Amino acid sequence: MFEKFVPRGSVLLALAAGAISPAAAQTDHLWPRFAVDVGAYQISTSDEIRIDGQIGQNGQAIDLSRDIGLPDSESLLTGKLDWAFADHHSVELAYYSLDRSGSRSLTRTIEIDGTVFPVGASASADFESTSIEAAYTYWFMRRESFGLGGTLGLVYLSLDAVARASFQIGPGGGTISEEASASTDLPVPMIGVAVKGSPWERLVLYGRVRFLPSVTVGDYSGEAGSYSLGADFYFWGPLAVGASYDGTYYNADVDKSGWHGSVDLVLEGWRAYLRAAF
Repeated sequence: MFEKFVPRGSVLLALAAGAISPAAAQTDHLWPRFAVDVGAYQISTSDEIRIDGQIGQNGQAIDLSRDIGLPDSESLLTGKLDWAFADHHSVELAYYSLDRSGSRSLTRTIEIDGTVFPVGASASADFESTSIEAAYTYWFMRRESFGLGGTLGLVYLSLDAVARASFQIGPGGGTISEEASASTDLPVPMIGVAVKGSPWERLVLYGRVRFLPSVTVGDYSGEAGSYSLGADFYFWGPLAVGASYDGTYYNADVDKSGWHGSVDLVLEGWRAYLRAAF
């Protein structure tokens, strides 16, 4: 999966760099001291989880959308803060929280809290993922209309999952019900490159790719990546409307007190926002 993810992000970054011309730009738009983005993210998701002894069966992960009916797309609010604290140095902080619930009749057997539920049993789940990302970028090239930098980010990913299932034992028989929950926090470091530029004074184009190769970091063993390709149009002074296509990917084995198992998440989609830069 990661082999497919990195080329996708690399293509997006190359498109961003190719679209940026050396035309003069308004420096305050390309290199603001502070900038705040607030907007909406139409996100598509794919997620599989396994918590040994709690959610999953015989080492197999549960696809929360396919198996338990969680929606595979959602709209949510996002926020981001950028601060250029020196000529070649900037930091950013981004946040989102995605909370989904769903239910359906099982189309394959799954195990919840040690009980195996058969095809046709009723199942439901709640799954919340919260991401807080802090990143530092050093701009190797800082021109009036173009910038290229190396970026280092740390994502704090919080996961909370609850799964329930029940089925009736024969006509007039009893009902067996189980519920299991698990949560974990994953600090995920990533490194990559960022590019931005202004082909004319009201337009800023940008692209970014960050990734974590397959490594072991504390209780986390796996790989991750993220990318973003977007544009800001300044329609009045410091105010701009923006749009970007963003994606993140996490694939990890987790060995923590609240989550012994695995997580495989892909989130991507369009983000629209209002930006104020000063």
